Amino acid sequence: MEALHLMAQKGPRPWPVGLPAQEFRSEDLDDVRHHVGSMFCEHDMRMVDRRGRLNTDISRFQCRAVTFVDMAYGADVMINPGSLNHFYLIQISLAGSARIVMNGEEFDCQPGMATVQDPDVPLQMYWRKGCRKLVLRFDRARFERFTEIHYGRTFPRALSMTPAFDLAHPAGVALAGLFHNMRFFGFRTGEEIPPAIQAHWEMCFMSALLMLRKRVAASMRSWSIEGRRMRCGG
Repeated sequence: MEALHLMAQKGPRPWPVGLPAQEFRSEDLDDVRHHVGSMFCEHDMRMVDRRGRLNTDISRFQCRAVTFVDMAYGADVMINPGSLNHFYLIQISLAGSARIVMNGEEFDCQPGMATVQDPDVPLQMYWRKGCRKLVLRFDRARFERFTEIHYGRTFPRALSMTPAFDLAHPAGVALAGLFHNMRFFGFRTGEEIPPAIQAHWEMCFMSALLMLRKRVAASMRSWSIEGRRMRCGG
């Protein structure tokens, strides 16, 4: 359970010190919208309170087809990217709260939970002032190629993902464990990460995302509940 606390806490970045992360800080709405758009996609972003003030803090680490982003806007903002089209997204709540609407279904996001967006589902978000998230962006083409190799067949459309999950779900435990294990790698600031390690991390995080496919996640949810009942009964 210790690894789960790394996924829902204030403080340092979730990844090891020394990784070649790109930092961004700004209080300008247009600058923030442009920077976030360059990482993800073009979107509409508006301040909920026009008299409010942004205090955006973003750190990004690129690992092949997976991008890790630790981000906070520091203000109440409405964000409407529509459909993501070219990538899958996992948003892990670290602090504060947010409201997410996917395909007409609404989720209140708090620390200890995460949401998953597939490329074809329209997305709207309301980040509250204290909201901080760890966001994982998966390139659609690379991830779907990964799934084709795993299943031995192609899929005619984007994979349908479970929209929200508790970090106690096996996929959440897997993600927390991956970040926990990343911390065992010691890198000097600016040091290039060996390609073999990057390939390993990419494969591991894509495997965790695959666990969140609706059909797979449903079976794991049953397994997870049974496992807890068995332990309580024992």
